[in-house]
Amino acid sequence: MKLFFTTDSEQARDTTKITTHPDKQTSWQEMERALSQRKQLTVINAKNDRHVKLELQQVVAIETEGSMCNVQTLDGAMFLLNQRLKSVNEALANTRVMQINNQVMVNLDHVTQFVSASNARIELHLPNQLKYYVSRHYLKQFRRNFL
Repeated sequence: MKLFFTTDSEQARDTTKITTHPDKQTSWQEMERALSQRKQLTVINAKNDRHVKLELQQVVAIETEGSMCNVQTLDGAMFLLNQRLKSVNEALANTRVMQINNQVMVNLDHVTQFVSASNARIELHLPNQLKYYVSRHYLKQFRRNFL
């Protein structure tokens, strides 16, 4: 595969345009997933108050706590993120990490199973025995991104 890079000053800074042959359209989701997984979050280790960079693939869930967020990782570690959930949601807009209710964002790549719950919600099961609920407001978006 050959890659060509061009610039367009009228394009938004956070947007990348990729042009492919129509035969390659089946692999677009795979390419998007590979490109989006390289993002990193700079979090705070609460034990020693040091800033640490986490690969987005390590993140399981992000929960709001006041004006900050807790970040859960695959190995069960907890970190702090000095941002509000709304800011994190905007920064991770084109990734597999999505908001599922007003307090939580989850990495869809780590959802092990989901089941119907009461009040038209969905219960998500994640590693480390974590369970979260997709609220009715985010249900359509969840189905579009996950299924």
